[in-house]
Amino acid sequence: MEKAVVNMTNWELYVYNDRYNLSGIADSHPNLGKDAYVRSTSSLVNYNMDRDVLTYETRNTIYVCHLKYMTLYPYRNVVSEYIEKLKHRADDSDNCLDQIIAATAKIATDSCDDDAYVKHIKELQKHGQQEINLRII
Repeated sequence: MEKAVVNMTNWELYVYNDRYNLSGIADSHPNLGKDAYVRSTSSLVNYNMDRDVLTYETRNTIYVCHLKYMTLYPYRNVVSEYIEKLKHRADDSDNCLDQIIAATAKIATDSCDDDAYVKHIKELQKHGQQEINLRII
């Protein structure tokens, strides 16, 4: 059986108890339908980061997550103490998922002045939002 490929917008990556998860808007999910909100994916089995695109694979689905389409308002329902902890997730890790999570936490707390990766993501988000707005019009 071939896995479904789902493009995500307004997505965010998070971790709890060292279990990664993804949420956001799926363009066409095999079970949820078109433009459906995915609250939580099934368990991660594989991932890859290439040219600012995260490919996040679960048992049945491959989620394609362009950094430019990340949510502008991440971790809105997460307590601030945990967000502070997430900001340091990449300190001792080369894992791209941890780097994205740390950058997202910095974006959530608006503490990204000296982080080149966060600045890069925010620049991509500007372009991504323009693309999304053009599709809506």
